[in-house]
Amino acid sequence: MDSIEPVAVSEATERSLLTEQPALAYPDKAKGQQGTVVLQVLIGRDGTVQDAKFLQGSLAFARSQSTA
Repeated sequence: MDSIEPVAVSEATERSLLTEQPALAYPDKAKGQQGTVVLQVLIGRDGTVQDAKFLQGSLAFARSQSTA
């Protein structure tokens, strides 16, 4: 399988491609807070997330996990 170069995708494009938004389990210290995090996500050719890395933002949100 050939590798591909990383691509930057605008938030509007990302939102238009979103097919599922699982509920998140927020850590107790993050509940009631708002913030932004930047992630680097590797998406496989089948559209599944292969890897996700936290790049910047509040560590309280970085520890949030999907419950679905």
